[in-house]
Amino acid sequence: MKAALIIISYIIFLSISTCNKDASYINPADTTEAPITNENNSNSNNNESNIASSQINANTKITVGEIDGQYTVIVNTSETKSNEENPNSPKENNSNNEDREDNSIASSDTNNTPTSYNNNDEELVNNGNNDEEFTEKNNNSSSNTDFMFFDASSIDDSYLLGKFNPATHDDFTLINTKYANRSGMYMRKDAYQAFLKMYNAAKKDGIHLQIVSAARSFSKQKSIWEAKWSGAKKVEGQDLSKAVPFAADRARKILEYSAMPGASRHHWGTDIDLNNLNNEYFASGQGKKIYDWLNKNAKKYGFYQPYTEQDANRPHGHYEEKWHWSYLPVALPLYEMYQKKINYQKISGFKGSDTAKEIQIIDNYVNGIDSSCK
Repeated sequence: MKAALIIISYIIFLSISTCNKDASYINPADTTEAPITNENNSNSNNNESNIASSQINANTKITVGEIDGQYTVIVNTSETKSNEENPNSPKENNSNNEDREDNSIASSDTNNTPTSYNNNDEELVNNGNNDEEFTEKNNNSSSNTDFMFFDASSIDDSYLLGKFNPATHDDFTLINTKYANRSGMYMRKDAYQAFLKMYNAAKKDGIHLQIVSAARSFSKQKSIWEAKWSGAKKVEGQDLSKAVPFAADRARKILEYSAMPGASRHHWGTDIDLNNLNNEYFASGQGKKIYDWLNKNAKKYGFYQPYTEQDANRPHGHYEEKWHWSYLPVALPLYEMYQKKINYQKISGFKGSDTAKEIQIIDNYVNGIDSSCK
């Protein structure tokens, strides 16, 4: 009986490997689990556009096992759960070192025609504290630099401008406080999954990554912008409404580190700020170790630094932000769609919006990113 089942398992393996020229060889006489390698499979769900994986993927396992005394061929497409600490007991860091931008989500935002999202490599779980996370169940897998890029052709203006609520958008998930310095932050699901892989790889190297800012809606960016515009929130100790009376100059001052509403990469849910919002932190000590690790490894997981040091190659845009990292497999298609769909007339609805065209917010700031992100 066992011999017959081993032969059956071998036939199943041959069928799969015929469809997948990259499938790894599995000895049918070996009763240990062995993964089938498949880097190029993708899964589409009707007209949904997403970064997805086939059911027969890098985590598919074929074994010959014994169930109720009978030898049985087992095809298992699920991943093994992480050996990381229990997500049901997240440790929240209550410290808030943001001195530039707040990231809480405005509940008054409305959800506008969310693009559906499905990924068979992710599992949404509840940690018992109304805080959801994606448990990355194959933490030992190596990084893959061959990314499938998101199809942004169906993305509308409201998404590109951040005029939706991440808390209710189907493509977004709540970030577990295990990975953040506070609760209530959101990311795109695909970007979050990639971050989890990067987080675990960094942890193995003794590096602790912590998200301090993530998705921000148009209305939240508006509240940040207008607080600085009106002087309610001081910038470098100054009330800009008095210190910088000329509108264009005031806008440029705010734009040194804060994006104009409708022109922020944080609207897309692909961009995160890590560990600290001061470049000085990353110049020495643990901060430098974190930044050096990110420079060496982040690209393996799809993350790039859009705001590098300003020089002849990046003369415009926000100042350098060593903390800001963007998930390029989704951010790049969204950036390209932004170029096609958004014009200066569409950047409006907040104080100082009339300066957008004068200071060339799209040309100088949205486009004022490192060449690796274009």
